[in-house]
Amino acid sequence: YGNLAEIALSRDRWAEAHRWFDLARDAAEIAGDRKALAFTHGGLGDLAVDEGNLDAALAHYRRAETLFAAAGSRYVHGVRLNAALASLLRGRAAAAQRIFREHLAREGGRDRLLDAQAHLGLALLAAGEGAWAGDEGWDGEVEAAARALAGRHEIRGILLLLIDRAAEVAEAAGERERARSVRALAG
Repeated sequence: YGNLAEIALSRDRWAEAHRWFDLARDAAEIAGDRKALAFTHGGLGDLAVDEGNLDAALAHYRRAETLFAAAGSRYVHGVRLNAALASLLRGRAAAAQRIFREHLAREGGRDRLLDAQAHLGLALLAAGEGAWAGDEGWDGEVEAAARALAGRHEIRGILLLLIDRAAEVAEAAGERERARSVRALAG
């Protein structure tokens, strides 16, 4: 069911995705499969972000994080970053910044898509402070995200959302060239 939910989600068929995720969650609970349940909550978090329901997204990501951590799964890092993004979009900059920086310090280099997500989150935070230039400003973080994405053809939906949001922030600040450069990351 989870794969069918992900397909529906990727096609923006949210009602269908909800139905499949609900079936996947029920099946995982009945089977006692905590990892499948974690994947389902992660997917429900992605769906909630797409729908603009950041409170629900955070709840699902936190549940997925707890389940993945208990299973010792490396997927814990992805849902933790997704939760940080949802926190950032809700205006919780300090918590998001801590998670993005911790990821890069502890896990940087293991998953380039997650690294790009952390760098783009930090770019958004830098823009919010008006820090456009420099290694720890917008320019440095977007450059680091570009390096992380170099040669990649797959870009996760949550990463596309982050790219769009970063471009919107740059446009709103009158930084058209910076908006263009971050949009180029989407391919």
